[in-house]
Amino acid sequence: MNAPRLVTAAVGSLSLFAGTSIAQVTVTLEPSRDVTLFEDTSGRALANGAGSQFCVGVDAAGRRKRGVLAFDVSGIPSAATITSVSLQVVIAMNIDYSPRDSGLHRVTQDWGEAGSLSVPGLGGGQCGGGAPMAGDATWTHTFFPGSTWATPGGDFDATASATTSVGITVGAAATWASTAQLVADVQGWVTTPGTNFGWLMLGDESLSPTARAFFTREDATAAQRPQLTVTYDEPTAAIASVGTGCSGSGASNLSLQASGLPQVPNPSFSVSLSGGPAGPIRGYALSFALSPVPIPLGGGCSIFVGLPFATIIPALGPTLPLPVPNNPDLLGASFPLQGLALDAAPTLFVTSNALNLTFGR
Repeated sequence: MNAPRLVTAAVGSLSLFAGTSIAQVTVTLEPSRDVTLFEDTSGRALANGAGSQFCVGVDAAGRRKRGVLAFDVSGIPSAATITSVSLQVVIAMNIDYSPRDSGLHRVTQDWGEAGSLSVPGLGGGQCGGGAPMAGDATWTHTFFPGSTWATPGGDFDATASATTSVGITVGAAATWASTAQLVADVQGWVTTPGTNFGWLMLGDESLSPTARAFFTREDATAAQRPQLTVTYDEPTAAIASVGTGCSGSGASNLSLQASGLPQVPNPSFSVSLSGGPAGPIRGYALSFALSPVPIPLGGGCSIFVGLPFATIIPALGPTLPLPVPNNPDLLGASFPLQGLALDAAPTLFVTSNALNLTFGR
């Protein structure tokens, strides 16, 4: 990323100082869990939680299989804006002779993965299913043996978030390219982690055989494991100057300035006051939000920060160091800051403009 430079755009009484470059990040993730839901006409519960393959489609005996995958996106900052999402899987086994469409459907209920292993299915691979262990997802269970899907075969959005044609060549990759709904799915998981139950991969279940197996996160070859590629923009550091200061007995208005940007991290970020009355008693009011309406104090002075939650910080020198730590939880957070000075002639508080600090890259 290029180093940001300051630009200024005047909008009424508000000026904006921001980094012109966007912090765009791309990450590639392996699943945190991936399983197969095996339909069984005899009513058996089957699973393959620890296997190196998951299966999708219908086998030669007419039994359906559905893959379910979830990814841990907690490393993406909650304030990030997701811009692109794609999923790649590699074919491990195939008993079909034609390409088939497969859709990714957002799962709406939590599910588990335990240590079960599948027996070989018709056509080989791990599409036969095996005895489930406690905590496994099955065709009927979210967590075997107690919790169940509302609908056997999994609870998921009826509309696919993305669909692709999966070929027949073992070892070839299938890719679901980015769509608006895939982006929305991941954005929702980043913003609200408690809704992250992954996707169900639904193959062609209109005829048989259409079954395919894909390598899972347990496969020994890293390049064959599923890969979710997510590109996102992190919030950009910005400073908005709100309103104007007043002078009191001073020759010029009290003015609050920043040195640098509130970038995460920026250990040298600071603010300082200039102008206003000559007295030594100065400080800063820090709040969680700007006041909806400026509060007039008289003499052209106004309070711009939200007073009910303001914290007063004494000025112990010409500048106030505000080192920004390398904490991604700060990204996107905003805090307004305003300068204050005690004016002895007459005795009143003189105020500066406010700076609304938005933390970003």
